[in-house]
Amino acid sequence: MYTYLNQKYGLKSLIVDWATAILTGVRTFTREDHDVALFGKIMKNECDEEFRFIQAHVKDAMLCQLKQILKEKHSFKAEVEISKMCDMYTNG
Repeated sequence: MYTYLNQKYGLKSLIVDWATAILTGVRTFTREDHDVALFGKIMKNECDEEFRFIQAHVKDAMLCQLKQILKEKHSFKAEVEISKMCDMYTNG
């Protein structure tokens, strides 16, 4: 992250400001969002950076399963309605 910020901004004061804001955001939202929690773990070297690909694969697989279950339960509904229902379940 620091390498990226250094390449983007170059100024130490901006790098520190952005790094502080990012870390504060991670602390604030880690309990609300799994992607943020994973990013925080990667930043603290508690989790391998490549795990994000596994997490994305699991999310996609679960979404496919959810869509299949909803199609079975609501076979009369159109694909658009099923997608809206999936969005409702996944986005709160």
